[in-house]
Amino acid sequence: MATVQDKARNAGPPQVLCVGMLRTGTNSLAAALRLLGFKHVFHGLDSRTKPSHWDFFEKAAIAKWPEINAKGMSPQPSPFTREDWDELFGVYDAVTDLSCFWALDLIDAYPEAKVILTERDYENWIASFDSQVLRPLFGPFVDIFLKGVGTIIGNRAGFAMQKTIRGFFGGASNLKELHRAAPAVYRQHSERIKAHVASERLLVYRVGKDGWEPLCDFLDKEVPKTAFPFENDKEAHTKSDKAIRRQANIQAAKIVVTSAVGIVLAWWLWGRPPQLPVRIHHLVTATSFVVEGQRLSRCIKYYFPLLHPRVAIQLRRDPIPATARMQSGISASQELVSQFNSLLSSDDNFGLLVTIEAETLQPLQFLPRSSSSFDDNLSSLQPHLKPNEALYALIHRHDTAPHLTAVTYVPDSAKVRQKMLFASTRLTLVRKLGSEHFRESIFATTPEELSSQGFAKHDAHTELEAPLTEEERSLGAVKQAEAEASTGTGTREIHLSKTLAMPIAEDALAAMKELGQSGRNLVMLKINPEKESVELVPSDESPSSIAELTSTISSTEPRFTLYRFTHTHNGTESSPVLFIYTCPATGNRSIKNRMLYPLMKRAVLEIATSEAGLTLEKKLEVEEPSEVTEESVLAELHPKVTARQGFSRPKRPGR
Repeated sequence: MATVQDKARNAGPPQVLCVGMLRTGTNSLAAALRLLGFKHVFHGLDSRTKPSHWDFFEKAAIAKWPEINAKGMSPQPSPFTREDWDELFGVYDAVTDLSCFWALDLIDAYPEAKVILTERDYENWIASFDSQVLRPLFGPFVDIFLKGVGTIIGNRAGFAMQKTIRGFFGGASNLKELHRAAPAVYRQHSERIKAHVASERLLVYRVGKDGWEPLCDFLDKEVPKTAFPFENDKEAHTKSDKAIRRQANIQAAKIVVTSAVGIVLAWWLWGRPPQLPVRIHHLVTATSFVVEGQRLSRCIKYYFPLLHPRVAIQLRRDPIPATARMQSGISASQELVSQFNSLLSSDDNFGLLVTIEAETLQPLQFLPRSSSSFDDNLSSLQPHLKPNEALYALIHRHDTAPHLTAVTYVPDSAKVRQKMLFASTRLTLVRKLGSEHFRESIFATTPEELSSQGFAKHDAHTELEAPLTEEERSLGAVKQAEAEASTGTGTREIHLSKTLAMPIAEDALAAMKELGQSGRNLVMLKINPEKESVELVPSDESPSSIAELTSTISSTEPRFTLYRFTHTHNGTESSPVLFIYTCPATGNRSIKNRMLYPLMKRAVLEIATSEAGLTLEKKLEVEEPSEVTEESVLAELHPKVTARQGFSRPKRPGR
């Protein structure tokens, strides 16, 4: 069938049907028709790089000659109708070359089209037809190429042509039978067309002899000033055919080599730990666009589990990392860049359709602007959204810059390779054209998502709050609770998490603030496990030394102690504030009590610094208060600086 790019052209249905046999000057006639204004002319040479065309011709050959090509097939195929022919020929202004095999069918399917029958002397024709068509299709070792290379690269051209020739020649399947049937087939072909078509609709034409005049008179065209074109002679056709075969062989060799590498790697990794083949699988998958059609990745994926059963399980547990995924490597054509610039500079068009053709991003056509309303303009996009073909659409959606929205449409029923290419190239498309021109990128799988209702749902979805994890919700609740906590109710709540909120007594907070203002030098805090609150430990003590301090701290219960330690060091007096957390091993052994203190330590420190304005020089954590000595505190506050000594060379040993 026609490619996406073929269908996007503003052409068809055929106005001219050229039904002369192959090698009767069909390519020269196609070139002449283009010069006469028939812009899109079909010729078999144009189908060489389009596998979908050959799928179509193979189906057409089976439908035309089911007794030869569809033996044992159930149900038997139905003859092609106008709708079937439109799948390929409906997007061309004129049809030549391969159309000869279905001449009468096409003449009936397109009754408004004029018919041109090209003829040539039989002896000259059969010599050219034999060397350029029959022998390349039915000669020695041809099946090896067709069934080997053709199958590997996925091109059905040879299979389609063999079925077509066999059907057209009455079932002949080798060169001897084809040569025997050729005179009658050639003669009957011309006679049937002349008998079937009215004389005013038919032109019998000899390329190279009749010139421009009869052709232009028949088509109501002016005679061009240029000479009649002569193309695709025997030498040129042979050269072109060899180039196509060489390219196919190279492509097949790449596939065979990459598949062989996959098998060898799988064999080499037999019995090794599954982590190694899994990592190699990830590496190959990440770079799989380098080789043809990801065949190496697919080969490894299939062979590794067979040779190493644990790999299949490991691959499911350890999928390819997101950082290893790569873009497809497809680039934007110069024509696309040019048309995109036109879209930016003009308000006449609503959007631009883009596809991937021959490994390149190609423009299809502009979407005209019919209204100033975005919803009204969307109606021009809907006809292009096919159920099995992917598409890019660059559309004007916003009144302020950036104005454009990049739409990637990949329907679920599209071919797998097409899905992969379009999905992996969507970022490349935006980057190549300039991401500053696009406000958003939308991925859609159904036409309904690209309707006015679909865009409304998309906008509503983007306006929703971002989904949060449980941890993120907890942190948000903590911040909100801290902001809303009351400061005049006698308590100040310390929020550690969404489920743990413990109030701190107002007098405890006031005492810490007083400590910060040097109004006192000691604040001791405890947790009341019954009330689950942080309370001030009443004390009139004002210790002047570390020894006095430790004697006031409980030796049976945990405590948070904040102490302003006034001392002189090296002739300089300072009063740093110390935070001491003690949790005696003896005394209160309540599990809940011993768990609350470590949990609340961070919260108490936060309140001391942020609410009370304290600067804590040192934080000490010990079990017993007696572990805190003046020497240890001074060592923490004023660590000794050890002078770095130079290297002392050892003395030489005596003789």
